[in-house]
Amino acid sequence: MPPTTTTSSTSDQRPQFTLINVIKDIYNGIIALVINPLATRITYPLIACIASIITKIIIKKVSYTEIDYTTYLQQIDKVNAGELNYANIYGDSGPIVYPAGFVTVYQYIQWLCGDNVEQAQYVFGYCFTATVALACFVYAQIWDLAPWPIYLFLASRRLLSIYVLRMFNDCWTTICMVGVVLLLQQAAAFKEVDKKREIAVVGEQKKSGGGSDEGKKNKNNKNGEEKVVREVVKGSPWLDISFLLTIIAADLYSIAISIKMNALLYMPAFLIITYFLNDENLIKFIIVVTIIPLVQILVGWRFLLLMFDDELARTIRWNYITHAFNFGRQFLYKWTVNWKFLPETIFTSPQFRHILLVLHIVILGIFTFTRFLNSKIIGKTIPQLIKDAFIPRSTISPQNVFLNKLIAPQLIFYIMAITNLIGILCSRSLHYQFLAWYAWTLPALLHLNFPVYVGVPIWFVHEWCWNVFPATALSSAVLVTVLISILVASWWNFEAWFPKHSTLKEYDDFVKQQESEGKKLSSKKNE
Repeated sequence: MPPTTTTSSTSDQRPQFTLINVIKDIYNGIIALVINPLATRITYPLIACIASIITKIIIKKVSYTEIDYTTYLQQIDKVNAGELNYANIYGDSGPIVYPAGFVTVYQYIQWLCGDNVEQAQYVFGYCFTATVALACFVYAQIWDLAPWPIYLFLASRRLLSIYVLRMFNDCWTTICMVGVVLLLQQAAAFKEVDKKREIAVVGEQKKSGGGSDEGKKNKNNKNGEEKVVREVVKGSPWLDISFLLTIIAADLYSIAISIKMNALLYMPAFLIITYFLNDENLIKFIIVVTIIPLVQILVGWRFLLLMFDDELARTIRWNYITHAFNFGRQFLYKWTVNWKFLPETIFTSPQFRHILLVLHIVILGIFTFTRFLNSKIIGKTIPQLIKDAFIPRSTISPQNVFLNKLIAPQLIFYIMAITNLIGILCSRSLHYQFLAWYAWTLPALLHLNFPVYVGVPIWFVHEWCWNVFPATALSSAVLVTVLISILVASWWNFEAWFPKHSTLKEYDDFVKQQESEGKKLSSKKNE
């Protein structure tokens, strides 16, 4: 017989098992998988698995498109036959124009697959899947990032074709750069910060002399001196994990450059980030930066012939440098995706190239001095930063955000992504495979600046621009407009670069709760 009295148990408060409630639960679950940041714990592993499945389906169902892959292998055949002179290395679609890292990558692919194109497609499919997985790790370190941006990574028809149907070397540079960003994020997460307090005594006339240190001031009226208690950062150990990770990041970054030079677009951001991750220590910073040319020398050793100085060696060396690192290449108007709304005469003129270079420097300078080096990030003024740069020891401000392992990984991504996008906007020409350069960062930048109902349509408009073949004046104009809009919004939404205070408070409360529960468990064990 059922009880005649009601109880206030939680079981009675549960919703009834009805069709309407089930539909509501399904609806709420779908919405959560789109906009709830907590759902990324589920979506990221699924996305990596789906990426692998999609590439295999495309390989089986869509015909391979020959553009440059056969030429790459023809160039590799000449190198394998002993040819070292870049002037004599060519294929059906042209001469070799990439550094030695490109040669090494495609030598491995040829060793694995031979002339079997389908097997090579699977290698590039795994490259795409690994890139998606690494991008998920990068995205996971951005606070309050909803799941919907990572879905867009798999929705790009053009991007998937670049990887598994055309097999461009851009794919390998991209996976290296995703790895570089992840390593820098981990360098920030593992950073050991040793803060200490010191007392400085300054004269009455010096107390207004400026500086970045903050503290409590106690004035002694008798002798006109002022005691300043300030907090400073003691430089981290030379062999700390953070420093080692920045060295590895520099190594991988140089490898990316050796595959294709578009990775140089990240250089300003890389220098800024590694400088702060190493506590503004000039010596550490120089060590990290020196890694980049050293790796280039090691990768290109067989073409540089540094142990020889005869005429043939000098010719081979010079041809390698001028062909692999040629900044003056002239691009064909018919292949440009971004400048078709301009007449061909303007596109091919040297004046246009100079205008783009100046524009690149100006936009990069605006972001650098108003955003990347903003006092909210570096904890000091730019004049003070410049003065401190000539001091060999660590001079980083205690208020520098790169010392905060909760915020720094997020800022690292935004600084790297925005710097690269500035270079994309000001590129002399974007070919169809160049989408791989920034496609992995675009969804997160859209999330930074726009709600889902605006960001997703913008992404599809952007995708349309890349799928119009050949590009038209309209598609090019729309593409440039989209890129400009994202950059303007990124500059304007500077506060959104930082996690919400409520999010950090929730995390802090969670950590305190876990510590409290851990202490309770340990005390019970001791009893």
